[in-house]
Amino acid sequence: FALTRNFDGYDKAEFGAGAELSWALDNDYSGTLGFFSSFTNTDGDGIDPAELGPTDYLLNRLSLDQKIDKRNNPVSPTNGYFFQLRNELGLTLGDDGVSFFSTDARLTIYQPVFEHSHIAFNTHAGVIIPSGDGEDLPIDLRYFIGGASTVRSFPERELGPSSNDFPRGGEAFWIANLEYIQKIKGIISGVAFIDAGNLNESFDDFGSGRTNFAAGLGVRLDLPIGPVRFEYGQNLNPGSDDPSGAFHFAIGTTF
Repeated sequence: FALTRNFDGYDKAEFGAGAELSWALDNDYSGTLGFFSSFTNTDGDGIDPAELGPTDYLLNRLSLDQKIDKRNNPVSPTNGYFFQLRNELGLTLGDDGVSFFSTDARLTIYQPVFEHSHIAFNTHAGVIIPSGDGEDLPIDLRYFIGGASTVRSFPERELGPSSNDFPRGGEAFWIANLEYIQKIKGIISGVAFIDAGNLNESFDDFGSGRTNFAAGLGVRLDLPIGPVRFEYGQNLNPGSDDPSGAFHFAIGTTF
């Protein structure tokens, strides 16, 4: 594979190859064991270069991804639950190589309440633990939150530590979401939601610091490819440099 991405504050180019072994024990449980090796180059585009970590590195990554899917529909679920646990070991090779372990877990529950309506609850958390000083962790391996699928009072990836007003990511995060979805007419549905979450610069601080809260409303078009979402999230407890809220357009379920 080969890919390039332009993020706020830095650009990324990655080239590599990998292999995956997938299995399913029944209709609900599936697992994937993967190994990937890739070379990554990152260039600062506004962010302080000192915040990038290693910018040219070879990454060897071993991952185990497990899922339990009890949803009634994977595209537009209204009932059931979904659980995912992903563990990963990594080793970067270069002038400032670093090894790491990461774990990431997510649980989403869908429950009908009234006719043509349901609630959805989601909780998602992850930590990445580098072998040495966290400042040596490449920026592209850190977590970023904020946006249409996490805390919707922030633009995409902009909740958490920053450098020169650009997000720099962190080593630990958690988010929780609660939605009430009501079908209005035909393919049109309305949604009311509450989001909460935080991103910590260091994994040692997981769960500490100020929790960011958002509340908002949205309209969804239920299409065969999944819902098309138009939403606004209001920041309920903004910090001095935080936005008052954010509009979002997205395709697919929130979580």
